Amino acid sequence: MAAAKAWMRADLARRLPLSTGPLFSYALFRLGPEHFVWYLSAHHIVADGHSGALISLRVAELYSAAVKGRDPAPEAYGSLRTLLENERRYQRSDACAADQAHWAGRSAEQLRPTRLAGTPSGTPDRNLTETGRLAPAETTPLRTAARQARTHWSVLLIAATAAYLHKMTGERHVVLTLPVTARPDAELRTVPVMLSNALPLHVEVRPEESALDLIRKVSREFRLLLRHQRHRGESLSRSFGLHPRRAS
Repeated sequence: MAAAKAWMRADLARRLPLSTGPLFSYALFRLGPEHFVWYLSAHHIVADGHSGALISLRVAELYSAAVKGRDPAPEAYGSLRTLLENERRYQRSDACAADQAHWAGRSAEQLRPTRLAGTPSGTPDRNLTETGRLAPAETTPLRTAARQARTHWSVLLIAATAAYLHKMTGERHVVLTLPVTARPDAELRTVPVMLSNALPLHVEVRPEESALDLIRKVSREFRLLLRHQRHRGESLSRSFGLHPRRAS
């Protein structure tokens, strides 16, 4: 397993040439007679996390069908044409206009991410990843608190992060960049492609308010963000000049 993980880390560290490709990588590691690890990676320009789930489910269906000696279920992927037609309808829709109006009503202060470190000078040359796991007993208080606040446990984590950033930076207006699928309808959820989005969540943190007040603010802003998640985050960055300045 250690050798397989080392190979995967090295593969993920490779720079993929956009002009020549390939922009994806697969591997199957045999760790023992009945122990295999399947590896899938793809450049973010062609696939997102939701696409990875779609591909994995299809591979599982093909594998299960082969093991059981049956025909696999028909492929349920939507086509690229489906995606393009959906996007054309969206661009002409009231939903698109509402999304544009929602984000146009924000200020740069409500969109610029709050940072613990300085502004990055460019693309980093390496990735740092830290993974932790919570035991079921450790998540029970979190879920209980979320039920008491009538919200999802993820909102509590977002609120805690906002409070932490406020304490560490002194910023009253805290902005977090949150990943979203940008697939609000069932048709889009069938297409394995790059659609995920990153949008700012702004919350004003006031020391005189309670934790419950902050949670309610975050919950309200999070619902609004999800309602207007299809508007592209990169478009916001261009419109408001939010791209980091490179060091001279």
